[in-house]
Amino acid sequence: MFCDENLPSEGPLLIRWHRAGFRAYWRRRSGPRGGRPQAPLEIRRLIRDVSLANPLWGAPRIHGELLKPGIEIGQTTVAKYTAKERRPPSQGWRTFINNHVEGIAALDLFVVPTLSFRLLFGLLILRHDRRKILWLGVTAHPTAEWIAQQVTGAIGWEKPPQYLLRDRDRVLGERHLLHLLRCYASYYNQSRTHLSLNKDAPTRRPVHTLGSIEARPVLGGLHHHYVRI
Repeated sequence: MFCDENLPSEGPLLIRWHRAGFRAYWRRRSGPRGGRPQAPLEIRRLIRDVSLANPLWGAPRIHGELLKPGIEIGQTTVAKYTAKERRPPSQGWRTFINNHVEGIAALDLFVVPTLSFRLLFGLLILRHDRRKILWLGVTAHPTAEWIAQQVTGAIGWEKPPQYLLRDRDRVLGERHLLHLLRCYASYYNQSRTHLSLNKDAPTRRPVHTLGSIEARPVLGGLHHHYVRI
């Protein structure tokens, strides 16, 4: 052992340096090794931008959309960099669809008030095995006969399932509402990805890897379609 009087004046300072160096050495040795590399900054920013522009989309929906422009990342990575203040994704019908997918057609009838205080009724008929919109119609005077005609024209089934929805969107009139429905039907069938279709659209959507990514708004920005240009 050394006595205090035998230590040089710079001894305590040298010991502190040695201890600091020892801690730094073992901190480096015990640090994490390997693991998944962090996603590039531009991909992280894109994930955040997509989640902010589409607040109702969950990580699976965002991941499916990003696969089409050729961005090969995992769904867990998407969830990690998604904006946290978003609303939770809506509940799915996966179990019910898996049990009865071959025989399901959903009929949605909803009310839309116009700016002129008229009430218009929109109708959509959806086939669930490919999640494809088969039929749409608009009328100011819905009747049982009118609905039966729409169903017959779409699929010819006698007793399809029915789901009644209401919407608070304002439209200018029957023609405007029909235009909006057609725009959504086109987006839904050609662009919207689905978990049940392995994150593909009802009409198969190819993957593009060349060009910069552009966000194209659908229905005034309610949804977005991401493409390469």
